[in-house]
Amino acid sequence: MLHPQGVRDRLLLVLPMPQFPMTDKALEKLKHQNAIALENFKWEKKKEELSFLEAGQHLRALNQQLWQVPGMAIAVTGGIWYGAISISYDLPKLLAFCFAATVDLITIIVLIRLRSIIQIQINLQNKFNDIQPEENWATSGKGWIVVTCWSSLLALAAILSILAAANIEKIETSKPAQTQTTTNNYLYPQKVEIIEK
Repeated sequence: MLHPQGVRDRLLLVLPMPQFPMTDKALEKLKHQNAIALENFKWEKKKEELSFLEAGQHLRALNQQLWQVPGMAIAVTGGIWYGAISISYDLPKLLAFCFAATVDLITIIVLIRLRSIIQIQINLQNKFNDIQPEENWATSGKGWIVVTCWSSLLALAAILSILAAANIEKIETSKPAQTQTTTNNYLYPQKVEIIEK
């Protein structure tokens, strides 16, 4: 962040004070020195601005991943559960439920690591904005609410997967028998068989 007073003070410290009497040659030399100092100062501020924008883009990308990863893991878990229930043998069911629990537990670890990387980016952004850590609410633990909620859901899914794997014999895959009924078709004099699922 640019502070106008600080910029003026830094420029005054860098620029030499003119000495009198000033000749044309000394004036040109002073102009040249001032132009170089100003360009160096502008370039330094431009580099800081580019670093700030890049850090902001990294933070947005990490935040997007923080919201996408748990949803994908829960969708994968649901698909594995559906597939495991439709399997008729016990060993593949057991392996599928164990795999689902493993995916959920690893995703919790990934979320915690992702949030710690986000905290590094937040600290970097705060350094650009001259925000002291004591003033920052994220250091008090309040910034972990989303990770806590997602981790709770993933832990619950992992526990359910482990319980299903432990009680594999109670999970049945019997399909209802198909019933055939005969219906009279009054528009055409023939019988139509309907198979209900």
